[in-house]
Amino acid sequence: MRSEALRRLGELSQRLNAGTDGMTQRIKDLEKTLYKMRVGVSVWLDDISSDDIESCGHQIGYVKLKDKWRIVAREVRIGTDGGAQNLGPGNETMVLSKAPRLVRMRGVQKLDALVTALTDKVERFLAGLPPAEEGSEVPDAEVAAEVAERELDRCG
Repeated sequence: MRSEALRRLGELSQRLNAGTDGMTQRIKDLEKTLYKMRVGVSVWLDDISSDDIESCGHQIGYVKLKDKWRIVAREVRIGTDGGAQNLGPGNETMVLSKAPRLVRMRGVQKLDALVTALTDKVERFLAGLPPAEEGSEVPDAEVAAEVAERELDRCG
């Protein structure tokens, strides 16, 4: 009986590992694509992955982490209003492709929403920039700073 259970566990483990390896590759492929695009804008999804309201969950985002833009997850406490509250120091932001299996499984389901959130944020940035004049390649640094400040004010 034990040998049958171990054999079955071995088979299931191989299938599980193959499935999660595919998910991890999907996360890495998107990360590589975003890097090549040079998006350079951070965003956190409001949609929290959790089993239970008023508990802890994981928030997925795209941020610069240790000088590299990464798709990440962080553990947050979910308030009674459904909003995320960062758990503070000691609660490190983790690279999603290296996160625990359950976090990756939940996070990969949110990749489309992450791309949409990034697209929306870049569009808001662009809406605040003045139109480029002919012969002008780079917007004025003061204008760019004002746009960034307006975006920060809007975010909170």
